[in-house]
Amino acid sequence: MKKRLARKILAVVVAAFVGGLFAFGCTAKRLQTDLERLESANLAEPEAVRTDKERLRARAREFMDVCIADKFTSKLTYQRLEEFFESSEERDAFVATFAARLRKAGVRRDRLKSYKIEQVAIGRSEAMGFVRVRMKGHFWGPFNSELLEVIVWKKSGAEWFVWPQQQRK
Repeated sequence: MKKRLARKILAVVVAAFVGGLFAFGCTAKRLQTDLERLESANLAEPEAVRTDKERLRARAREFMDVCIADKFTSKLTYQRLEEFFESSEERDAFVATFAARLRKAGVRRDRLKSYKIEQVAIGRSEAMGFVRVRMKGHFWGPFNSELLEVIVWKKSGAEWFVWPQQQRK
């Protein structure tokens, strides 16, 4: 009798705990990086750089599509990321720091499930751009992990490239 009562109490406690987790949403872990930098940046007026913002948004979308297509740390993703960096050293630096952020955020197997580009901003010098991206990955069970990241880009000629030297470590 005591065993059955203990099992029922345990079942109620577990159900209450799980129900409480679902009440607060299914995101178990969140990590935000470099938001203060975007907020304090000297940004250009929106109308003056509209075409640059559209080009940067399209480039960032292509970049994020590569990042979520496969495991971020896979060789295939590493090769596909080449076109978004001016040199292989910059690509290596970004992949290393970004993979560490994914692990810190609790993203299992370094695999992102989805992303949303929330903001694109261009600096007054028009050679630096900021893209704020909200990414989700699998954490554990039904829970997601969320990473809110500001990716810094630089303009070289007419093309935008990720600028890992300006990322926070």
